[in-house]
Amino acid sequence: MQRPTRFDLVINLKTAPVCACGPTRCFRRPESAEASRREASRGLTEVFANGSCRRDRRHLVHAPNAAGCVLRSPGSSSTIENARCRQTTLTSVWGGQTQGRHDIGHAIEARFMTYSQRIALERTIAALDRLARQAGGSTFRLVPPDGVAIDFGKGEPAFTLRAHRPSGLDALASLDALTIAHAYMDGDLDIDGDLLAAFSYQERLGDFHPAIYLWRRVKPILLGRPRVNPAWIALHYDAQNAQLHAAESIWHTYTPGVYCSDDEALESGADRKLALAFEALRLEPGQRLLEVGCGWGGMLRYSAQRGVQVTGLTLSRLQKEYVEQRIMEEQLLAEVRYQDFFTFQPTERFDAISMMGVIEDLSDYRTVMRLLSRWLKPGGRAYLDFAAERKRFDTHSFVTKHIWPGTFRMVFMPEFMEAVRESPFELMRVDNDRRNYHLWARGMYERWMRNRARITAEHGERLWRTFLLLFATVAATMDRRSHTATAYRVVLELPSDSDGEFRATKRVAAVDGARSVLRAVRDRLLSLWPTRDRGSS
Repeated sequence: MQRPTRFDLVINLKTAPVCACGPTRCFRRPESAEASRREASRGLTEVFANGSCRRDRRHLVHAPNAAGCVLRSPGSSSTIENARCRQTTLTSVWGGQTQGRHDIGHAIEARFMTYSQRIALERTIAALDRLARQAGGSTFRLVPPDGVAIDFGKGEPAFTLRAHRPSGLDALASLDALTIAHAYMDGDLDIDGDLLAAFSYQERLGDFHPAIYLWRRVKPILLGRPRVNPAWIALHYDAQNAQLHAAESIWHTYTPGVYCSDDEALESGADRKLALAFEALRLEPGQRLLEVGCGWGGMLRYSAQRGVQVTGLTLSRLQKEYVEQRIMEEQLLAEVRYQDFFTFQPTERFDAISMMGVIEDLSDYRTVMRLLSRWLKPGGRAYLDFAAERKRFDTHSFVTKHIWPGTFRMVFMPEFMEAVRESPFELMRVDNDRRNYHLWARGMYERWMRNRARITAEHGERLWRTFLLLFATVAATMDRRSHTATAYRVVLELPSDSDGEFRATKRVAAVDGARSVLRAVRDRLLSLWPTRDRGSS
């Protein structure tokens, strides 16, 4: 069979969404090159189920809806309702061979393009068809660079994938989460409509990037956390404070609030969450609070305004400057240190410790428990809130590469609870925070969308797209039906009569001892090469 030329009219059902009856491929071969050119100049020829042709100067596409077939013209919302689709035999006019049976209510595409362009589009349609069938999510629409729309699913599309360049089609055809994210960040691809519905397909996308995964694990082992943490943290939190365009406007918290209803404002939820944390820590005027990862000063300011002396730790210089300015304006009894958690050495113990959205970055739960027990007074409490995942290491490559690089991972609860069990801490309270996390991320996403013009003017289009992906991804992740991701608020207490001993198994103790020896050797070798920033000031 002769390969179709540039001017061949191709109606390809093999890679379009197909019914259970099976795929069909139908070609119309021109009588001559001149006839093909005349055909191309006159417009589109569509071959329907009865083998007849119909010419129209518009590009038309079959797309299914509840009533039957719909013909769509690019750039127009108008539709031409056909008679109800029926199953029939399609006969190829190329060779006159019967190719099979197909429900013509599914997408039929006919266009003039190069062979390579057609193959790229076919791959994309086939990939999106597989995705739609496997996930069973919302109906969506693909608009390739030529503007001809193709729908996947039944009913009105919830969102539209708009490929501006062939590279956008290639990204969609890969069904790889990181590749699609890069295409969106670079502007090769747009997602119009309900992004939260679009990201409901995220679980079905591939994300196999071993080089990214291995390097994020190996680098801190080779260089040590104090040497790599400052740059890792700065990637996200030194983004010119752009996140404040989406955060609630009173405390500027960057973690979920506690909401009484799905439509409650972020400000009300943040105020309620800080009040609950303050109460859980049993703080009183004159006591000392350590706020690890103080962000833009939400818990620090809330506590200091109530007479508590607060020390905040951060590895973002812009956050440090911002919080210091607020401390000076409000004349609060508080301080902020540019300080890495693992190298912090306080001169006296604290009455309480707050860690909001921090332990995901630390991820070494046993070491965290040991340090907290050293820094906390007997009878003191620690408050933690965090996102959690059912798998031990399931951080998306997009997050590792563009948001929180390094050892960031959502908390694996069995490992976390084992670290708590071995420690002298008592678990006082655990609250599920998944719904709050979803509502918070959804609220951030909505505010980020509303402030697009201002954000792009100040920080650029790429940053706006990057954070939009983050907020939409988190909101969709915390709303999965599978509930593979969730979140918690945890309160720990160091009993006043505790002996302070850690009770790890012999195997764990041996591993920890070996790790300590290796760290000492590594640090001794690295001390020969000075580092610019060890994360303390």
